[in-house]
This record gives sequence, C-alpha cells and structure tokens, in this order.
Amino acid sequence: MTYNPLISVIVPVYKTEQFLDRCLQSVLGQTYTHWEILLIDDGSPDHSGEICDRYMQLDKRIFVRHQPNGGLSDARNTGLSMAHGEWIYFLDSDDFLLPEEFSSLLAYSENGTYDIVAGHSVSVKNNRMITNDKDAVYENNIETIRRHSLSGRGNMVTGKLIKKDLFDGIRFPVGYIREDAFVMPKLYLRARKACIVPTAYYCYSKENPESLSNGIHLKNRLDFMYSGFVDWQEKLQFCKQLGYVEEQAICQKQISMCGLHYLLYCTGVKERDRHKEREVYALIQTCPADGLSKVKRFQQYCVRHHWRGIIGGMGKIMILSFRLRTYFRKRRWKKYGILQYEKTTEN
Repeated sequence: MTYNPLISVIVPVYKTEQFLDRCLQSVLGQTYTHWEILLIDDGSPDHSGEICDRYMQLDKRIFVRHQPNGGLSDARNTGLSMAHGEWIYFLDSDDFLLPEEFSSLLAYSENGTYDIVAGHSVSVKNNRMITNDKDAVYENNIETIRRHSLSGRGNMVTGKLIKKDLFDGIRFPVGYIREDAFVMPKLYLRARKACIVPTAYYCYSKENPESLSNGIHLKNRLDFMYSGFVDWQEKLQFCKQLGYVEEQAICQKQISMCGLHYLLYCTGVKERDRHKEREVYALIQTCPADGLSKVKRFQQYCVRHHWRGIIGGMGKIMILSFRLRTYFRKRRWKKYGILQYEKTTEN
C-alpha cells in the first residue's frame, strides 16, 4: 500500500506581499499533492492577508487564520493548533520550494518510520541560488544529530518534515527571537529516529528587508543576542544531563559571546531592559574564558571589573560597525534585491 500521509504546511505571514505569491505557487506546484496549507496572517498591515484569502478561495486545501500581531512564534503555535496532518512542515512566507521537496523528504522517511526528515537549503540572493552546504551528506545516527543540534547546527525548523506528535507539550517561546533554536533540540531529543538528507529543495530568501534574520535594526540585534544568551544556557543544561562534554564547551563559549555582544549593543539603546542587563552581567562574571579570542577575553575582563567607560567605548565601535554594514546592505537591496524582484514580477 502506497504511503500517502497528509502534510500540514504552516506558513506564518507578515508583511510579505511581494513574495507570498511565489511562496504559495511553489507549494501548489509540488509533485506530492496530499497536503494542507495553514496560512497564519499575523496582523500584517500590507495586502498579505488579502492574498491569503484569495488563495483560500482558489484551493480547498488552503486555510487562513487572521490574528492580531503576536510574532513568529505565536503564529507558528497557531498553525500547530490547526494542523490535521501526520507531518508538520514549516515554510516562511518569503521563501519558496522546488517541486520535489515533499516527495523527496517522504521518500527518505521510510514510510513514516522516521520522526524527523531534515533537508538542506539553497539561498536566494539577487535572483541567484547559492547552495548552502556543498558537502551535504546523509546522516541518520540520532546521537550524532542530537550532538549537532545541541552545538547549534541545523536548528532551523523550516525545510523539515516533523511528526506532529513530537510537538505534544512543545511550543515556540513567545517573545524570543531565534525561536527555532529553542525548539529543534527538544524535538531531536524526543525523536526515536531522524535523518538529515543531502537534497536541497528549500529556497531560503535573503531578499526581504523586513526579515528579522537580516538584522537591520539595532533593537532586533539586541533581542537576538539576548535570545541566544538564554537559548545556549538551556542547551548547556541538556548537554550536562546527557554527558556531552565537547558540546558543553561550545555552549559555554556561545553564552559568553552572546552575553558580551548583548552588553556592548546595550550601550547604544536608550530604552533597554535593565533587568536583562543585570542578569547578563551577573552570569558573565562566572563564565569561563576558554575558547574566546583575545578581544573577547579583554571584553569579559572589563565586564568583570565593571570598567563601564571602556565597555561603552567598545560598544560604540561595535555599533558603528553594525550601522555601516546595515547601510551598505540596504544599498545592495535597493540596487539588486527588491527592485530587481519587482522588475521580474512585472515582466
């Protein structure tokens, strides 16, 4: 008997009207057709919600939920509560898929005996596709996959088939950026069997200036670093419970890195969370310096000795560097990214 499970494709939607047609058309064009699309309009102020409604009228497999803006985690959690499929598949609304994505991942699932089937991706930038991992190989050792996940590798939830029952009691943390990194290690720890496959049919867009992953706003960058600071502490506890010594060292280093970056970025934000700042300061006092560069060791030394003047100076340099990168990135978007995309869609 042919294995023909329902795949619930969860698509959070927020300010992606320029990309949403491409995204949804890529699902409609899949060679595997037993799926449902759950579009979560997260209070988008543009025409994205109207586009969602239009597609729902076109195909009975498409469902739409409109809700007040609650962030990516909240939208994904809504999608999980709506899902009817055996498998969950997350797709960001500015990304898109090549036609073989679902059929390829299902073929590796061995008729559903695997709990997670993770594919690779290609990046789309300036209308070109760039392979993200040219040395991608097949991996199905669950211990190896768990170690990789706890050391920060392969933790994006997009581009993966994940059994719905793995999410029992697990939801995305609302109020944090890097929500994927909080969830995927827990799912891998719960999974009995998982595999990472060498195919790359998920197209990850780097064209959308609204995407948080582009990090163009200092406040977003600050939130990103604090989320990482919290996430790596959680990973460290898992590593200690499982006896993963090498991964513990990686977690300790990343806690220090995220914490130091957070404190330095804080110097450029007037309305910052003083409670979080004190929390990070306190933990940096006890973090080991193993694995840190000389610059990071010096930054940590300054934090431990409360040399706020030097910390402020280093923070200004880091923020200046960040703003220069942001400026030139925006110029590239205007010249090659969004404008080029608009010309393509008009033709």
